[in-house]
Amino acid sequence: MKISFRHKDYMYSYDKADPPELRMHLHNFYEFLYFKNGNASYIVENSIYQIEAGDMLITRPDEIHTISFNSDAVYERHFIQISPEYLKGEETDLLYMINQRPAGTMNRISADIVKSYGLGEYFSMIEQYVVNRVPESDILIKTYIIQMLAKINSALREYHELFLETPFARLRDE
Repeated sequence: MKISFRHKDYMYSYDKADPPELRMHLHNFYEFLYFKNGNASYIVENSIYQIEAGDMLITRPDEIHTISFNSDAVYERHFIQISPEYLKGEETDLLYMINQRPAGTMNRISADIVKSYGLGEYFSMIEQYVVNRVPESDILIKTYIIQMLAKINSALREYHELFLETPFARLRDE
């Protein structure tokens, strides 16, 4: 089953399929990927993260990244992409912790932290309003994205030192 919805300032997608072939790439938006199933590594800049079911992966517009699949296991994920303009005018900088970290660091939030902050639940709530559109869908989706980002900021602040140790490997510049 595949679900995809694009708004001018955000995109939501859910997919459960064979692993695709992906190359290193950049986006003009922030990406939040909730990894549900598969056998993969996440490569961001010069860092490699072994990812597990329940992890959340975060990239900002200036980070080159990809997912490398280690087997043919079914790949299941939700992701949200938001434009940098989406949250302009908000009283709080909800992308502060994401923007302040050095490129290629703190890109993986472990499943335990995702669960303790309830981050995975936001993807299901957003999906509900993507699939069952009502006139208020976009504003409800925005409120869920705002709540999710506030909790991501809290998690990154609380576990800052843990995140800096997360990559299990660094690529060498040779």
